[in-house]
Amino acid sequence: MDTHTRAQVDTLLRRAVLRIVPLTEPGAGPATGGGRPWFAGAQACLEAVAALAGGENLAAAGFGGPWPALETSGRVLAPGFPMVVGTSPREGPDATYWREGDEVWRSADRGAERVLALGAGASPPGCAFDLLWFGDGERYLLTRGDLMVDDRFSRLRVAADPAWLEHELVRRHRVDRGVVSGLPTRPSCRPSRIEVRRAVNLLPTGIWDDPAAVLAAREGVERADLLGDRLLLRLAAGQEVQLMVSSCRGGWRAERSDGEWPYLAVEIAAEGTDLTYAAELDPRIDPLRPGVRTRLAFDLVSDLVVLGGARSPSDIGP
Repeated sequence: MDTHTRAQVDTLLRRAVLRIVPLTEPGAGPATGGGRPWFAGAQACLEAVAALAGGENLAAAGFGGPWPALETSGRVLAPGFPMVVGTSPREGPDATYWREGDEVWRSADRGAERVLALGAGASPPGCAFDLLWFGDGERYLLTRGDLMVDDRFSRLRVAADPAWLEHELVRRHRVDRGVVSGLPTRPSCRPSRIEVRRAVNLLPTGIWDDPAAVLAAREGVERADLLGDRLLLRLAAGQEVQLMVSSCRGGWRAERSDGEWPYLAVEIAAEGTDLTYAAELDPRIDPLRPGVRTRLAFDLVSDLVVLGGARSPSDIGP
């Protein structure tokens, strides 16, 4: 594949909106009129890629099941990936992608994950989705009414809002309206959740096990006192927040019981060599507003960075 062709394929994969529809509905080709192309089904997208680059059809598995893919000159081309993937790592909008033998990997600060397995009968990584597209620096994945937004630093989960989807895709990116027609949504019964990760070995041993130490590291918190299962926070503006602390698998969870705070709950847990630090958001916060998701992720990462510079819980706070 020459450089020009690879650039064309990268552009198509990067800009495409991929809609997985019931088999009773016809597939769609690229939209016309200058908007983003969209495809009703992974196979329709692969056919458009093959028309540009050719290649050999591969038996592959990804996104929770069998998945169409092509190979040309050792590189893998597949719907749902923002570029042609070879053995040298390539920077995508949301993560770094590379091929390692018969697998394709995706890596960001959240860690590395296998996203495509080549070969007949391969165990499929990932999960099925209804809609997938890429933004300037993130990947959007709609699954059974949950919208997951992944970037290099965080993962956000929110209830899918049909009005937001239409504004983002139809009005902003000029995708044909059919791309959002009949998509599954769910009531906003679960809070929005954002999480970040950091290697356990970047923090002093055991410090993240102390809820008071973790939350005292937060900007705007003057003091954090753990009294039994109650955690009392005094904020810089003088307000007080009370949280109820409980154990969860691999760590702890603190749920707001009184006071004003951006979070309904925070939790931290060890998963292998990484810590997952997550917050459930007050419903008055819209994490999809411009800049909000980035700020929320920055605050969580900053907490872990401050903890990483401490030698003991006594180094945190006043």
